[in-house]
Amino acid sequence: MGRDYDIFISYRRVDSEGRTSGRDIARTIKLELEKRGYKVFFDYSEIKDNEFENVIIPAVKKSMVFILVLSKDSLLRCINKGDWVRREIETAINNQCKIIPVNPDGAFNSWPSLPEEIKYIERQQISEISMGSLFEVSIDKLVKERIGEITSPRESRFSKMHPAQKYYKWGFVASNGEVAIPCVWDNVENFYEDLAAVKDSSDKWGFINKKGNLVIPCKWGNGWPNHIHFSEGLAIVQDNSGKWIFIDKKGDVAFPCKWKNMFSFKEGIASVEDFNDRMGAINKKGELTIACEWDYVGSFHEGLAVVRKLNDDRFGVINRFGKLVIPCVWGTVHYFSEGLAAVKDKQSFLSFINPKGKYGYMNQHGDIVLPYKWSCAGSFHEGLAAVADESGKWGFINRNGEVVISCKWKSALWFSNGMAAVQNDHNFWGYIDKNGNNIIPCQWLYEPGKIECYEDGTVWVSELSDLLEETWYLIDKKGNRVT
Repeated sequence: MGRDYDIFISYRRVDSEGRTSGRDIARTIKLELEKRGYKVFFDYSEIKDNEFENVIIPAVKKSMVFILVLSKDSLLRCINKGDWVRREIETAINNQCKIIPVNPDGAFNSWPSLPEEIKYIERQQISEISMGSLFEVSIDKLVKERIGEITSPRESRFSKMHPAQKYYKWGFVASNGEVAIPCVWDNVENFYEDLAAVKDSSDKWGFINKKGNLVIPCKWGNGWPNHIHFSEGLAIVQDNSGKWIFIDKKGDVAFPCKWKNMFSFKEGIASVEDFNDRMGAINKKGELTIACEWDYVGSFHEGLAVVRKLNDDRFGVINRFGKLVIPCVWGTVHYFSEGLAAVKDKQSFLSFINPKGKYGYMNQHGDIVLPYKWSCAGSFHEGLAAVADESGKWGFINRNGEVVISCKWKSALWFSNGMAAVQNDHNFWGYIDKNGNNIIPCQWLYEPGKIECYEDGTVWVSELSDLLEETWYLIDKKGNRVT
């Protein structure tokens, strides 16, 4: 059963002498547990009968841990069948919640005569809570020794979250399938640097943190190019005039915009395009560090960026100072990864000389270290690169150029966390490990950008129903559905 709350706190609102110390203690414990990332249910209002049935009882059922505050005389009225505290305890027992009685400042001395239905709590270890200077220490001990063995803080459980849609609204789910952030947004992007872009009903974008709080108001247009996220502390957004600008994590404009187009920062450098359609690069102060004299400037990887000269179809490579370190003689150059870049041979840009062209790999000095032999090639990830042979079938090579996974797939992507997505001849996708084993059978549809394996070992997949309705959900490395 899914649990909406980590912890439910039960307490006696008013004791036999009219004191409300139980409520004050419960509220203090709640606030301290929330600081540690737990989602806590605590009702501090005067309960009406219908609220008890419709709110309190369901909240107990949806909690993993049930904390019972043992203030003075708090259990005396539990002899009555209709007593609210008794009913909360009965519900917790029947729903197999972890029950933790806590004794604040030793106020609770001994168990009173309890009805058989809740005698179970007498067998539970009582945790002592100091309400004075050692309060935080005693809560730390409670979390470490009692709560932590049942559930971890949501901040850690939800450290990896994925966009999810429900009833045409978007939110986020954790890797275990729990709803981490409710589906209330018109659109969302993935989390980058602990912030995720969200779009509200006004068609404007803002950013939320991992608690779901809106930390940058929804007042921006789309990012460039139609993908908005933070990279190295800055995000590209569109202001009300339609200009592209960089904002920081406070939502402030980082520096004035004077470029036709801009691209995300990578290694402290961002490519820009001026109004003459020429490209260069800027630093994080907005200063032009690479002159706008190129037809194309790619993102920097390992200190190098792919460039193309004006009025020339051939590619080369510059360093972060804008110096051309590998001449513009290549038909195609991919970005450097793990010290190597896939390149198409020097003559392939002249289609009448070499209409097909072959791919090989060069090092950061421009030397060809893996010969031209592939009809297509990808970048190295986790020591392997996807390559296609003359028949168009894909497999993987290692850094020595040796085929370690045979070319038998219709398509293949890069390795991520030990897994790579592959497509069979029937156009369905699955996943292989580094030994080439098809560990998740090819039975899934594919949408670009959602096939990569996340760090937590989950991946998004989709399938069609008999009515041709597409459904997305997360699976783990064994192919088991987790949402």
